[in-house]
Amino acid sequence: MTQQEIEAFLETVAQGSISAAAERFYITQPALSRRISILEEELGYVLFHRRKGSRNVELTEEGKAFLPIARKTLRLWQEAAAVPSLINKTLLNITAVPSITSYVLSGVLRRYLDENPEGRVRATHCHTFEGYGYVEKGTADIALVTHKLYSANIETIPAYREKMVFISSENAAYPEDLSAAELDPGKELRVSWMPEYDDWHDSVFPTGSQSLVYLEQMSMLEDFLSGDHWALMPASAVQRMKTLDVTVREIKDGPPDRITYYLTRAEEKEHEAINRFLFCLHEEISQIEGVTSFLK
Repeated sequence: MTQQEIEAFLETVAQGSISAAAERFYITQPALSRRISILEEELGYVLFHRRKGSRNVELTEEGKAFLPIARKTLRLWQEAAAVPSLINKTLLNITAVPSITSYVLSGVLRRYLDENPEGRVRATHCHTFEGYGYVEKGTADIALVTHKLYSANIETIPAYREKMVFISSENAAYPEDLSAAELDPGKELRVSWMPEYDDWHDSVFPTGSQSLVYLEQMSMLEDFLSGDHWALMPASAVQRMKTLDVTVREIKDGPPDRITYYLTRAEEKEHEAINRFLFCLHEEISQIEGVTSFLK
């Protein structure tokens, strides 16, 4: 079974006749018929009904079943043929916690690919402890996480610091000069942004107080931010929320700034693709109000 034979079969299906398919390949009809006949001999069954006096052909039941297999086989040949062009492209494996993949990473990756046309990227999301594991095992070249864990084999390096800010619907009647003690946790849209945020939350609000809703997916905040509901978010996440009718402000006695760290193996610190990615990360986050980059 050759690629030419598969292509002859697929083009005949597309054109509905052997003669039309032959014209597309700039070969004679008998030549294309031979390719299909050879394919049928190799498979051991007939692919087309051939009726005398009709230029058109119809797939047999076996032909119909073989059609998706033929398409898949052709894709595999095309992918195999593309291997040499991929060898010279550097693949960078990146993983990050969901709040970064949701609000920061896409802009950084667009910049990275624009500035590094020879590069390729694989991006996934992780929890912090998973990020350490992926980098240690080598399944990720770099991870972006929001708190430090101990690892003898991983470099944990601060990437940027950002303020945690208050956000509410534009119509909510919150004063301009707002303190954390004035907030009603029963109207909070809570996300666990980092361990330090949870510690701050527990120290400010009464023990046992319940938030209105606890969200694991940060992007769901957009669906609940109405009335007098409120949330506290890192500055990088607020950028997307500003497309909605919202008010954003800092509050007194608010939570500590969030620090994002990048993880990499010590021997990879001079990895050219990683350094290019970090440069693009610096360029992207430096444009966000309330974010301070350490990647200079």
